[in-house]
Amino acid sequence: MLSKSSKKLSVERKINNLFQEYQPQIQEIRLLLVRSLVFFLIGGSLGLIFNRQIVLFLINLFDLKKVNVVLTSPYQFVNLAVSIAVVIGLVSTLPVFIYYLLRYLHPALKEEEYHLIKKLIPASLTLFVFGCFFGGKMEQFIVNLYAQTTANYSLNNFWDVEAFFSQLLIMAFCMGLVFQLPIVLTILIKIKLITVSFLSHQRRYIYCALIFFGILMPPTDILSLALITTPLFILFEGTLLLNRSN
Repeated sequence: MLSKSSKKLSVERKINNLFQEYQPQIQEIRLLLVRSLVFFLIGGSLGLIFNRQIVLFLINLFDLKKVNVVLTSPYQFVNLAVSIAVVIGLVSTLPVFIYYLLRYLHPALKEEEYHLIKKLIPASLTLFVFGCFFGGKMEQFIVNLYAQTTANYSLNNFWDVEAFFSQLLIMAFCMGLVFQLPIVLTILIKIKLITVSFLSHQRRYIYCALIFFGILMPPTDILSLALITTPLFILFEGTLLLNRSN
């Protein structure tokens, strides 16, 4: 029987052999993470530096004349600046991360799969920007609606500055991500991992998942839920329609 020290040496040799075998891939992943981190820090730093201009731009964009945006803590502007920095950092990192991830995965993909993903990148970026814009405009619509309603009832609005703008940024960013649904489904259909028929038969479960996502998103009222989920249903059905020949 092998002694404990012999077994330990055997395991260490196997680990070292695996590490040496996959060292190029590990190095590529490390470079991918380092580059992403650098762009995240650059974007985050710009978000911190220009956070005042971003906040003032959002205040003017939303035309918050009927709303009293209040500061309830001296630390709220610090928290808000950090939230803005994180969102700007993530947005700055995404294109870089996607580019280097695709380059890393290229050898493992079939040539037609690689070209398919490359062709879908412009559509993906367009959907992300549109999703962010949609999330922001939806928030603006709800703000104006509730502000007008409370004014009609002669009520005052006092909104927490940190909560309001953090919610706005989260909504815009998350809607940009979830608008990638057609891209993800199209890739899965094209590479034969799923079929249009399968998605059609699972429609009720997918709708439930999209509704659950809408419930998790701020704000939590029924009107916002309807505004969030309706375009997601349209995107899902549109994806099935465009890929029905597959």
